[in-house]
Formats: sequence, C-alpha cells, structure tokens
Amino acid sequence: MLGTWSPSPTCMRVCTSPPLATSVSHTPVLTSYTVGQMITYSCPHALKVVGPTTNHCLATGIWSGLSPICAVCGPPPSVTNAIFTPNTASYAAGTTITYACANGFTLVGNAQASCQTSNTWLPTTQPTCSTTVCPQVPSVTGGIFTPDVVTTPNVAVGGSATYTCNSGFTLQGSATINCVAGPMWSFPQGPTVCNPGCTTPPPITVGTGTVTAGTTFPVG
Repeated sequence: MLGTWSPSPTCMRVCTSPPLATSVSHTPVLTSYTVGQMITYSCPHALKVVGPTTNHCLATGIWSGLSPICAVCGPPPSVTNAIFTPNTASYAAGTTITYACANGFTLVGNAQASCQTSNTWLPTTQPTCSTTVCPQVPSVTGGIFTPDVVTTPNVAVGGSATYTCNSGFTLQGSATINCVAGPMWSFPQGPTVCNPGCTTPPPITVGTGTVTAGTTFPVG
C-alpha cells in the first residue's frame, strides 16, 4: 500500500515586489506577498505622499494599483540680484520660499513662491529686483565730487553728490545734484560745469593796474 502526504501540497499565487516611484518606500518589505496582503507607502523627510498610500496583492498575482509619488520640488527659479531662503536641494510640497534683493535693489512682485504637489512652483511669474541707486555720478572736467565713487560707488534715491571745482576753475550750474526716483540724477541749477579761469593778465605798456598775486579770474 502506497503512502500519501498529509496535507497535500498546494501552489498559491503570490505578488512580487510592489511598484515603487522614485524616493517612495513601503512596509512591510518581503520577497513575496500573499493574496490580500497590504503594504503601506511613505516618503522620506516628511515629504507628502501624492496618490494612494496603500496597495493590495490581488488573486491574479498583481498589485491593485500603481505607486504614489513623493511631492518634491527642485530649487525655485533664480532672480537676478536676489537670494531666496530657505536654500536647499529639494523642497516638500507646501514649502514656501522668500526672495530678498541685494543692497541697492528693491523687490518688485511677489516675494514668495510655494512648492506644489505637481512638483512645480507657484506663482509662475518671478519677482524682479529694481535698482534704487543712481548711476555713477557724472564727472566734470576740472572738478571733483563727493562722495567719491571709490569709497561710495552707489548713491541711493534721496541722496546727493556735491561738486567742487579745482583751483583755477569756476563752478557754473548745480553745485549739488540729487538722486531722484527713476533712479536718475537731478540738476536743480542746470548741468554742472567747471569753467577754466584766467591767470594774471599780461603787463600793459601804457598805464598802471593792480593785480593780486596768484589771483585767478573767472571767464568774463
């Protein structure tokens, strides 16, 4: 009489590794999963799970759904003459960054942007940094101005610069100019000019005259 096995072996359908999107993990982690067994998805660093958080092994040996994704944005768009904080390699959905312009610039537009679950940044239009300083003070032949462009290269709106003519030159026009909205320079008394003067006049052959030594005479 032949013996028999008890119980008789059976073959059960199982599911293999579940579908996984980039950065997504799951529990439990097994080599195979029985029909009806459930796994739970999660994302690292508190990133938001976008999509179903669970999946089930079906009787057909396939999983009931696809993998969710981890909502994450790359760095936000850069803005010329601005920085943004926080500054990291990636951002979870819902994270808000704030732009700040460099000294001498004013931010125009929305200072903040937010990472969306679609892995994009909103708003899509970035702010700009508008200059609030006047261009370099116009130079004048025969004169200097303060503040000096080497020590103070940028004069902000509301500031001013003052011209002084060299010895032997006479100032005509605006001694002080103002940095106004635009930004641009305003010349209240007209363009600044340092006119060269005349030195001691030549001697006369007939008559006499009085000249102070070292005197310089303005034109006219």
